[in-house]
Amino acid sequence: MKKGYLAISYSERKHFDTEVACLKKMLKEDNIELLVFVDKYNFKPNQEKEMMKTAFNEIDHSDFLIAELTTKSIGVGIEIGYAFAKKMPIIYIRKKNAE
Repeated sequence: MKKGYLAISYSERKHFDTEVACLKKMLKEDNIELLVFVDKYNFKPNQEKEMMKTAFNEIDHSDFLIAELTTKSIGVGIEIGYAFAKKMPIIYIRKKNAE
């Protein structure tokens, strides 16, 4: 089974329940699992290094990355940069009214 990684802002995640559910459903129809990192893991504010190490490991085990860009997020930017450096396909999405 292929695996996708969704890079999305932790603080804004709650505003995207409908969109994330839709992405998961669409990808599942094509036998692709979508990992939503911020839903699977919880880290304390002082665990930045452990969090990024875990994120990089999950990205390494994914076939592509979807980046939700409606709001600015440093973490999402780091995940994009890492996936780009690994020459991984990246799909960019954002809400229509985003900056």
